[in-house]
Amino acid sequence: MNQPIKAEAALACVMLLTATQLLRGQAQATIPPAEQQAKAWLAAFNSGDRATLFGYLKTNYPSFAEHVDDELGFRAMTGGFQLMKMEESTPSRFAALVKEKDSDQFGRLVVEVEPALPHRISRFELRAIATPAEFATPRMSQPDAIAAFQKDLEHDSASDRFSGAALIAKDGKVVFEQAYGMADREKKIPNQVTTQFRIGSMNKMFTAVSIMELVQ
Repeated sequence: MNQPIKAEAALACVMLLTATQLLRGQAQATIPPAEQQAKAWLAAFNSGDRATLFGYLKTNYPSFAEHVDDELGFRAMTGGFQLMKMEESTPSRFAALVKEKDSDQFGRLVVEVEPALPHRISRFELRAIATPAEFATPRMSQPDAIAAFQKDLEHDSASDRFSGAALIAKDGKVVFEQAYGMADREKKIPNQVTTQFRIGSMNKMFTAVSIMELVQ
């Protein structure tokens, strides 16, 4: 009695597994090629792994494979991208809004692919854009804004993305002041709020702002 039941159960499991695989294949097939390529690039880029990204580019965007190290540098700067909203998805073209994982910067990703298999990328564009109104950051109270700012600084300092001093002033009064990281890594000397930093050509920005304020 038990043997037929076990056989029927095994057959049912095989049929269920086969049906699941077919459904997955059908779902994959319904995704337009351009969207598949865009999401595959996003996954490879976000991985931060050179071999993974190079392998993807070599197969799907050969003319750009030689720039893989530049791409990895860009990945280190942005932390990767999060897909926020799809704007267009056709067999040959995909457009979407993306956001840097390590900042509030938005961008528009556009990927176009060749019509024939394996649908290699024929055009790739990623441009920075202003934050869309639908994703605008809600206003925060001063304590909440300072707490969020402090949390970001602590995170970036812990991941070795920021080393320096930060200050927030309102109406001429300092409301937040804190130093992070090391002033001298070899001697283990931490930064202080009074630490002097070489800013090089960054002083040109201060000069430009001062001039524009005088113009205003």
